[in-house]
Amino acid sequence: MNSDRHKTRHKTTDSRQRRRYGWPKLIAVLVALAAVVTIAAYVLHNSRDQRQSVGQTSSPTLLGRQDRPDCSKLVGDWSRTDGDYIISIRNVDPNGNAQAAYFNPNPINVYQAKFSFQENALKLFLELRDKGYPGSKYNLTYNPGEDTLEGTYFAAQIQELYEVVFLRIK
Repeated sequence: MNSDRHKTRHKTTDSRQRRRYGWPKLIAVLVALAAVVTIAAYVLHNSRDQRQSVGQTSSPTLLGRQDRPDCSKLVGDWSRTDGDYIISIRNVDPNGNAQAAYFNPNPINVYQAKFSFQENALKLFLELRDKGYPGSKYNLTYNPGEDTLEGTYFAAQIQELYEVVFLRIK
């Protein structure tokens, strides 16, 4: 009998030890599982935020068609309200490039002409590089309600910034 009682007591002790040592393992597994789920949720959330912020960049190729203002609205001739300055935009392409000419009243070399979509607005950037225009720049926003181009002109030669408005003439 003593040996039976001893075996029973031994079984009970083993069972208690297994239960006592089983809980910490179970808790450790649960904590590790919670950490993995939390990290996965964080990564998924941040990757979604990053994709959304990429969609708000100025690159027209990253926006969906329904989000784009009509870039063909830029095509035409535009006259600055404070002088004989003319921007003539002949073409715009889906990559954000514009074919433009600038006159004051004689032709001035347009080094680059680009448009973009920022904050649901159609923007136009022109950089002039010619004699008397060493890197002068226009940063304009198309105002569809007024059919105007409004923004700033940076006169690089004299380091001055001007507020300007262009009206469509053609």
